[in-house]
Amino acid sequence: MRSKTLSDDPDNDADLEEEVVAEPHWFDQIGIGLMALGASLLALFTVIAMAVFNQMVAARLSEAAVPPAQEVAFEAPEPVIARKRVSSNLPGWKQYAVPFKSVEADGLIAVIIMDDGSASPLAQRALEWTAPLTFAVAGDFALSAQRVSRIRRAGREAMVIVPMGYGPEFGRDPNVLDLHLSENELRRRLRWHLARADGYVGVVDGNSGPVMRDEPSMRAVGEELAAQGLVFVDSGAAEGSIAGPRVRALGVPTGQSTVRITGADSPAAALEKLTDAEQQALTWGTAIVMVDADKVAMKALADWLRTRNPLLAIAPVSAVIGQLRGGG
Repeated sequence: MRSKTLSDDPDNDADLEEEVVAEPHWFDQIGIGLMALGASLLALFTVIAMAVFNQMVAARLSEAAVPPAQEVAFEAPEPVIARKRVSSNLPGWKQYAVPFKSVEADGLIAVIIMDDGSASPLAQRALEWTAPLTFAVAGDFALSAQRVSRIRRAGREAMVIVPMGYGPEFGRDPNVLDLHLSENELRRRLRWHLARADGYVGVVDGNSGPVMRDEPSMRAVGEELAAQGLVFVDSGAAEGSIAGPRVRALGVPTGQSTVRITGADSPAAALEKLTDAEQQALTWGTAIVMVDADKVAMKALADWLRTRNPLLAIAPVSAVIGQLRGGG
């Protein structure tokens, strides 16, 4: 602290109103500098931390943008889905089979309309056709039970499409049957699909993937289908599939698709496939034709039904599989 020196003249001193000026001590100056430096470092650290955090969030969002469907973590559903009870001593496929009178024919052909939900009105209109077609309905749609009920009221047989692999039309369905699932989870997912409706004769695979070549998975599937008395039709879409032979060994009545008509087939290609199915039915007595519920495919089927070989008969899938089993 220092103050202005007063003169010897008291009057002059009275006229001077000098303020006392405080001059900071050197230790105080160091403290102020350190505080300023700390504030600067804190601001710099905050900016760096925010930048690092934003980069981490962006990286995580980028990784999670399009994850493989198999790696998507879904909310755990109910742990137990009870099997439907068969209400008679007959297995399910016989209990819900449409009566089919034996006809004089050189072969039987089952036609399964694949209604995955993308063009259901086309499939539903085919219920009015006179041919005893079979209709397979995706089990993971909200209206599956109503669709199966309508099929049965129309006097037709129903099946359930079970996704055994991921495909765009199934999106991120948490109940797809896939590899790397525990046996309990695989069974739970299959039971979930089977519990969505009632009154169907069996199952056909959809979006077939590697699980169709996995022996433990197909054993678990076969045991579930056998317990519910259902038939199984292998679509033939999975190369190297062991599904048919594996579930058949467990007592499941089994069929194999001969041909499949899709919307990508030209009229000539569809007719060629249907002619191949006719030839198999004439040679071996039976054939199974799968037809996608698609405008082009359904038109090809309608044209063929009007001009097909008269020596062959269209039959429900249960009748065809029953004949494969020797009347099983």
